[in-house]
Amino acid sequence: MLGYSQKILELVEKGDQDQLGVRFAKFCIAHNLSVVTVAKQLGVTRMTLYRWFSGSNINKAHRDSIRLYMRKFSS
Repeated sequence: MLGYSQKILELVEKGDQDQLGVRFAKFCIAHNLSVVTVAKQLGVTRMTLYRWFSGSNINKAHRDSIRLYMRKFSS
């Protein structure tokens, strides 16, 4: 669980699974992906990722990028 705090793990576990950001957080945790690496690959800050992980809104361009990222990584 590459650097994820207990607080983040609990937040994700209790989060709304209908939210893409929460599902993405679970994906990153399950695949042992660091927030720093993912943020760099998506061109966003770590804080942005943490906001998404907690269920904050994600704009359409980033939603598409996240879905593509998960598909590519899962292939």
